[in-house]
Amino acid sequence: MNKMDENVIKLVSEDLSTVKNLILSSLNSEIVSFDKAMNFYLKAPSKLLRPIMCLIFQKALYGEVNDKILYISSAIELAHNASLLHDDVIDDALMRRNINSFNEKFGSKSAILAGDWLVSQVMFFLNKVGNNKLYELFAEAIKKMAEGELFQLFSKGTIPSLSDYYVKNQNKTGQLFKIAVLAPAILANDCSNLEKLEKFAFHFSNAFQISDDIDDYFSLNKDKPSNLDGKQEIYTLPDIIKEKGSVANLYEECCKILNHQVNLSIESLDFMRECVYKEAVVSLCHSLLRDKDIEF
Repeated sequence: MNKMDENVIKLVSEDLSTVKNLILSSLNSEIVSFDKAMNFYLKAPSKLLRPIMCLIFQKALYGEVNDKILYISSAIELAHNASLLHDDVIDDALMRRNINSFNEKFGSKSAILAGDWLVSQVMFFLNKVGNNKLYELFAEAIKKMAEGELFQLFSKGTIPSLSDYYVKNQNKTGQLFKIAVLAPAILANDCSNLEKLEKFAFHFSNAFQISDDIDDYFSLNKDKPSNLDGKQEIYTLPDIIKEKGSVANLYEECCKILNHQVNLSIESLDFMRECVYKEAVVSLCHSLLRDKDIEF
């Protein structure tokens, strides 16, 4: 995400600080040097978008944040970081969050084991929550995230269909957004709007990944190498559209699809009461369009 609204972060800043502290306090292995390395890695500047999303939906739908939501938010961020550690090994990435990647600094073997170790910490947080449905969602998420990465690896050099691209997005990107959005309702034992919440997560994660792929393909993010996916023979939305041919402006066509997914995300929030927290979610959706010359 390019620019997260500071006002959005302020709405959950106190709870987000608690989440950060919970994450850092979980670094309690018997290997002091490893704990120091992970402490440094997890303290690197991060958007923390997934726990922010979880906290905002909790406040929008049910008011006060409780300990279980804090544990789930922490588990989501740890699972996300575990996936990044593994992804960087697969991609031979040298940088992450403007610092040397864990695998570059400590080696690929250490990075893989560090990712596995973080997954074990996810289980500890889930145990504190004690909700079987969320156990199932996390297990499914870890499985699907691996499947998304495997699909990408096994289809290298091949331009996927648009439907396969969306499935990969949901597996790699959408699973933790889905948990972040659904967790408050699941913990509240409220089934009334689960379908709409899941619909929001579906379209938001599509928009999130499309925005990132546009940034990569058209070299809009100055903090990342230019067209990294293309260099690794990983083909995304711009490649899919380009292969179809007869597109007057590839960039505009990609942005049009991005805008459509963002609008579908916002439309799925029609059940939510009007409040600053709903406005914050809409702002997070709109932030995916910033720096892309799209009016909203």
